[in-house]
Amino acid sequence: MKYISLALFTIILASCSSRKLQKDYVVVDSSHQDIPEWVEDLDEWIDDNDENKKNSRYYTYTSDPKNDRQISCELADARAAKQVAQEVSTYINQNLASTISGDPKAKKEELEQYVEETLVKKVQANIVGARTIKTYWEKRRYQKDLGAKKNRDAYTCTKLIRVPKKNVKKLFSLAFKKLETKTRNNKELQAKLKAAMDKAEKAYTE
Repeated sequence: MKYISLALFTIILASCSSRKLQKDYVVVDSSHQDIPEWVEDLDEWIDDNDENKKNSRYYTYTSDPKNDRQISCELADARAAKQVAQEVSTYINQNLASTISGDPKAKKEELEQYVEETLVKKVQANIVGARTIKTYWEKRRYQKDLGAKKNRDAYTCTKLIRVPKKNVKKLFSLAFKKLETKTRNNKELQAKLKAAMDKAEKAYTE
């Protein structure tokens, strides 16, 4: 019975994942004739193009549609760096939650709030070595007859940035130091956090 259920679920999932949604725009110009592989499948692009991938991490960000192409790409650059900080902080938060879940002195809500509201800014401010290596932009013509709210042209821009893993590791070290000050009255928890952070850093930068 379990196998039948799994098969049905697989069929349903496949049918859902293969559907094509109707876009409310057409692409009238772009920086590349075809959508680059790194935009559509970053992992595949890394495997095909980076022989030194063990030393770097990659991130992409696509801007919301803007009236000006330069503004769109400048926004993508700025947001891409922020995405690095958010991803690292989210990863830290996930590991933090499992570490403090059984500690009644951990002040779980306070620590989680600190990670979500403050730590991401601290991490972002200390990102170094992040470099844009690829850019892809599109000029989209949104049309009411395709479902858009109004007829207009707008640009989106996607950036691919590379960050040395050694620099990402420094972000984990920085994050632990910040968390260490928030738990200075709980040495046992500090030890747990250190172990959890070391484990998270290793898993994230492998």
